[in-house]
Amino acid sequence: MLALNNAKYLENGKEMNVRGEDLMGTAKPYHTGFLGFNFVAYGNLDSTGYLDRDSWHPSLHWRILVDIGFLRDEEQDFLKETIAWKEATKTILGASSSSENDLVSAVSSKTTFRNIDERNQLVAGLKWPGIFSESKITQKGNPLDALCATLEEKMAYQEGERDLVLSNKVLDGRISDKGILVPMNPSINKPLMQELEEKHGLVFPASLLRHTY
Repeated sequence: MLALNNAKYLENGKEMNVRGEDLMGTAKPYHTGFLGFNFVAYGNLDSTGYLDRDSWHPSLHWRILVDIGFLRDEEQDFLKETIAWKEATKTILGASSSSENDLVSAVSSKTTFRNIDERNQLVAGLKWPGIFSESKITQKGNPLDALCATLEEKMAYQEGERDLVLSNKVLDGRISDKGILVPMNPSINKPLMQELEEKHGLVFPASLLRHTY
């Protein structure tokens, strides 16, 4: 939960300091070049050590969660009870009722949207874990932990599923192969090793050890 920490980074040569609660307001689109990955980027703790480039931490996130108070970790007695998510959301938002229309209106009053498409996308993102629904919360005592418990259940791996790490690196066209690649042949791993050695001084010596039995 990097959004709970302050950030310091360089942007266009200028040092930027952002409080954790304001971090999502600085998030910017991060285009990976791959369709289907809607990433955003925001500051990652103290990144000023990367003096040769602006430093951002790309992450899938819902900026809206900060604005509506779902990343707070203060104890709340009502979140220690087995209640419907829509009732918990009503109290967290201070909405007039637990109907979906009133909950969405309360969300809209606490955050801003660039356009109607972004509004629809973010509201749909809130509906997915069920925070407007009759589903019961997990009794965790605060909004952050209650939401995380629900996400752990919703996002649990199913049989045959795997995790994904997307790393977007530019090697000046030295890797010409297309698609998802594994660095297991010289056309891929040699440019990577050359980049590490030339720019970062990292080398990987190999040696053959002979054993006598």
